[in-house]
Amino acid sequence: MPDNARVFVAEDDSRWQSAIVKSVGKGGHTVTHTAQTKADALSQIPTLESSGVQVAIVDGNLTQGISSGNDGREIVAAIRSQAPNIKIIGFSASNTISGVDVSLDKTTFEPIDLANAVTEL
Repeated sequence: MPDNARVFVAEDDSRWQSAIVKSVGKGGHTVTHTAQTKADALSQIPTLESSGVQVAIVDGNLTQGISSGNDGREIVAAIRSQAPNIKIIGFSASNTISGVDVSLDKTTFEPIDLANAVTEL
């Protein structure tokens, strides 16, 4: 992975999204695309590869009040089919997202972990 990866973040909580952007930036990477809803994330996926995105960080739950992880699984499946060269980091507190390259737990998250995960992909 290049030292300065271009990153897509699908995260509904604005505080978490800010923390992710900050962490990824400290690791020398750039968040170029963000989505706070499942619909927004799904609508951006077809253009991610052509806009140079190399890594996606995906929360498991982007719908308020739902913690099944289905949102994350749908987004991951769409990335795999429409942007297969993008590496995916699952980033969720309540469940593991299947189909990702790396899974990080928000409850034990250290900011440097996220930047390192992007670098190591």
